[in-house]
Amino acid sequence: MPRNALRRGVSACTLIICTSGWLLSPATAQQSLPTINVGGTRVAQPARGPAGNPMGPSSPSSAPTGSASGPRTAAQIWSPNLPDGRWAKVEKYQIPNPVILSVTRQQIDRQINIVNSQDAVKYLPSLYVSENRGGTQGSLQTRSFANSTERNLVYLDEIPLNSLVGRGGQGGFYGGLQTFFKLVSPEEIERVDYISGPFAAQYGGRSMGGVLTYTTKMPDKLRITAKETVAVMDYDWARTQRAFPRSLTEITAGDRWGNFSWFLSTAYNTYQYPPAAWVPLANNDAPPIYNEFLAWNRTGFPQRVVGIGGMFDTDLTNTKLKLAYDFLPTLRLAHTVGVFTEDRNVYGETLYSNNNNRWFTWFGPRTNRNPTGYGNFASFYGRHQNSVLVNALSLRQNTGGVFDFDLAATHFYLMHDVWNTPLANVGTTASNPVGGFTSTGLVRKETGDYWATLDLKGIYRPFGPKGAHEVSFGLYGDQAHVVAPTYQSLSWPSGESSNIGRFYTTIAKGTTRTQALWAQEVWRFHPDFKLTLGIRGEHWSASDGFNQANTAHPSGAFVTAAGTPIFQPYRAHTRFSPKSVLEWKPIEDWTISGAVGMANRFPVLSELYALTTPQGFSQAVNPNPNLRPEVSFNKELTIRRDFKSGGWMRVSLFHDDVRDFIVSQLVAIPGALVPASATANIERVRNMGVEVDLRKNDVLIEGLDVYANAVYLASHIVSNRDYIPALTSCRITGAGAANLAQSCWLLNDAGKRVPGLPDWRWKAGFIFKPDDRWSFAANVRWAPLAWQTTSNNDVSCCGLAQSFTLQHRLFSVDAKVNYRWNDRFTFDFGVDNIGNYNSREQVARTFYAAMRYKFEEGQKGGNGIFFAGDEAGLPDVSHWFRPVALLVD
Repeated sequence: MPRNALRRGVSACTLIICTSGWLLSPATAQQSLPTINVGGTRVAQPARGPAGNPMGPSSPSSAPTGSASGPRTAAQIWSPNLPDGRWAKVEKYQIPNPVILSVTRQQIDRQINIVNSQDAVKYLPSLYVSENRGGTQGSLQTRSFANSTERNLVYLDEIPLNSLVGRGGQGGFYGGLQTFFKLVSPEEIERVDYISGPFAAQYGGRSMGGVLTYTTKMPDKLRITAKETVAVMDYDWARTQRAFPRSLTEITAGDRWGNFSWFLSTAYNTYQYPPAAWVPLANNDAPPIYNEFLAWNRTGFPQRVVGIGGMFDTDLTNTKLKLAYDFLPTLRLAHTVGVFTEDRNVYGETLYSNNNNRWFTWFGPRTNRNPTGYGNFASFYGRHQNSVLVNALSLRQNTGGVFDFDLAATHFYLMHDVWNTPLANVGTTASNPVGGFTSTGLVRKETGDYWATLDLKGIYRPFGPKGAHEVSFGLYGDQAHVVAPTYQSLSWPSGESSNIGRFYTTIAKGTTRTQALWAQEVWRFHPDFKLTLGIRGEHWSASDGFNQANTAHPSGAFVTAAGTPIFQPYRAHTRFSPKSVLEWKPIEDWTISGAVGMANRFPVLSELYALTTPQGFSQAVNPNPNLRPEVSFNKELTIRRDFKSGGWMRVSLFHDDVRDFIVSQLVAIPGALVPASATANIERVRNMGVEVDLRKNDVLIEGLDVYANAVYLASHIVSNRDYIPALTSCRITGAGAANLAQSCWLLNDAGKRVPGLPDWRWKAGFIFKPDDRWSFAANVRWAPLAWQTTSNNDVSCCGLAQSFTLQHRLFSVDAKVNYRWNDRFTFDFGVDNIGNYNSREQVARTFYAAMRYKFEEGQKGGNGIFFAGDEAGLPDVSHWFRPVALLVD
């Protein structure tokens, strides 16, 4: 560091110390003075803080400006890791929470077979990753909410990754996952931290399920890494036996030049993924078809499966550049720009064959059979291309003294987002000799959609860090805008070039805004107690909402009927969310925490403006224009014991009440013959249970760390006044009756389990580190079946022939070997789902192999990037197994 910068840093730190001393009260100043031992009297001991450390500015561990060796460097000040391994952000803002879970870079390297950012948390308690689609499609569950990515917050550093537009796949209006995990490359992750529940006032209503943060680290010297990961999935299900390969190439580089630092990461991911759905026969009375098989739909109605759909080939690129400049060692300006692109081809495959050719061409299956009567393959075919531009600007101060602040602004812009799909199946004709699908299709566009956030927060420590009082506060605002038209194209394989742009079949647009103000105080009223009180006030509005659905001619040449425009009403809500956490340390290594918090989650655009066309209607309608925000009231009691030799034991009791729970269910629409599926509110649901988490280091053998965690959940619908038992459909004949008759007997779903949430889930495993070069890990995950309907009448419980539309049991045994050959090269070998247990909730058996190269300035052998000389020979197994006593300390 230049001398003038060092002098500025020392001067700034000296000024902060003097200012802090001037602000201290006489009582605090007196408390900070040493006690002199005169005549053998007992020396007064400083009061213990919440971690057993001396409380207040007199604590060496809490001194913000340096240590005996001198002032802290910028790398130390801005490191995401505290010296004891904890997350630095929790300490800076005193984030209150009974449960904070972490995964470090070292744990990822040694324990986890990782090809995407979701993999990093799949062994954490409370979190469950549904990997059925892999890549960008995996979803995140928390212990109380199933596949509800809108009910948790995900960050990359200061960048919120949750889409404010979509409720479900790519973050857009038309579905898919709305959390942009794909913007996080596994190689750039320094650590991952999860905070359970809405108990911190600085987080909005989506934190009802928790807050997950991926943290990267700016380099303090030249550092370059390159990693190649190859994975092969051994898929054997639904008459489909095939290997689905995957390749992930990652490169990172960074350096620090004086006060300026930079970090660049880029990743290229190409992969194939197995089916997302089975294609049933359109008419069960049709003659037998070669290679078909029998399955059941969600309500137990038999289906003849003649194909598989939703497979895809994908190419992903993800590049981010982060620049930072330190005006002072404690004052940093940073800018991050990221570009993500995706090109995905989705296709299907028939199980019957003709001329031994079962693959689909661009226009569909090459077969002389007319696929119209065999299944709707068109709905499982298409191409999705999108690119996202992300910008984030932040100014942060981190003195650890009287006052610190963070200012962050982010902007997501969909530069290009287009879905091309065919309209319907067709047979072989003179104009379409290959058969398959119509040449006309749909072009769904979301190009130009955006959302932006502004987050300003500060913390005031009148008595210094870990003093009697710390007050944090902030302002927050966001805006999201969507324009999502669906055009009909003359030739869907040609993409937008065949879209004349003069009409659309559907369109949805609208804007939402949120403004929030929050405050929080930490009060240490006793050496063993810490009370945190917080309040968050939010004002949300939705405006400029508009929908229209037209009927287009199959030729794509003109609109046959114009739909009635729907001008959505202006919506606004103002809500307040109080929070409270009390922490007690009765004795050393024991902590008891109780937390109560409220969260208000407001609907996203796709929940507000999604249309439906009920049976008997020629026009699309807005089924629920008065959708209400969710209100969650969370309670949690946690008892934790830390082990001196490493590890902990924790028991958490939790109880969550959610009012106006937003789900997709049948709703009554005036004038419709039968109820229609739409987004609606369930009046009240309740989730309560217990979670146990155990981790112990050096169990019987030095270097052997074991862990186990389990959660029991009792989740029920308390009240649902809008439940529709589909009684009208019981009088309908044909296939409609077969699909709906199962729910005719149920008049109310109160007392039924909330869909998607099993009662038991557990994980266990070990990591064995015999020396500094080798590590071995094994992990087991298990979860039972869960209901998928609010009426609990699907066949998930019954063990009948599996249906792809249902949630299945999860049981996966995973293993990994990590070998550091020298200071430059590391190799990984692993397998996930060793037993190849079939389930939509996990990948099939997958083999992994990876090679990683790392170069650091000042590293041994710095005279060449491929310097050799530190290579290991054969492992000395005689020193691997060193017994240790089993202690519970």
